[in-house]
Amino acid sequence: MTFPPYDALSRAASPYARSAHGVRHQLTAWIPPTGRYVVGPSASPKETRMDLDFMWLEITGKCQLQCGHCYASSGPGGTHGTMTTADWRRVIDQAAGIGVTIVTFIGGEPTLRADLPELVRHARSADVEVEIYTNLVHITPTLWETFRLPGVRLATSYCAA
Repeated sequence: MTFPPYDALSRAASPYARSAHGVRHQLTAWIPPTGRYVVGPSASPKETRMDLDFMWLEITGKCQLQCGHCYASSGPGGTHGTMTTADWRRVIDQAAGIGVTIVTFIGGEPTLRADLPELVRHARSADVEVEIYTNLVHITPTLWETFRLPGVRLATSYCAA
């Protein structure tokens, strides 16, 4: 069995490519029933080649809101981190190569990334389903068109004080 190169996966987990919150491991996946699994720079292909079918991609720390309960401490002063569109495209390709079938774009607020439609289309072209976890505060017509693509779904939450 051959494994794809892990340069983008390692870059996403390296200290040189931090998320907007300084989190070193941007790629996290849920592997039932073993729990949370983090893809990191020290993970070997054998370790990475688990039944990995779902992955969260924290693509931004920027958000229009400043919710006190936010797990990511996101807000208007957040950034998109150091990962470029090309980096995220490689991560998606490599994730698909190791068996990931669903990615969830999280943040911050992923709809604030101008390249979100491109990333969604790229994932779909790799036959990876997409979920976008959004606050739905301001969705442009272009984003609504992206959300209507087959294999794309939205997730949101409503919190009251």
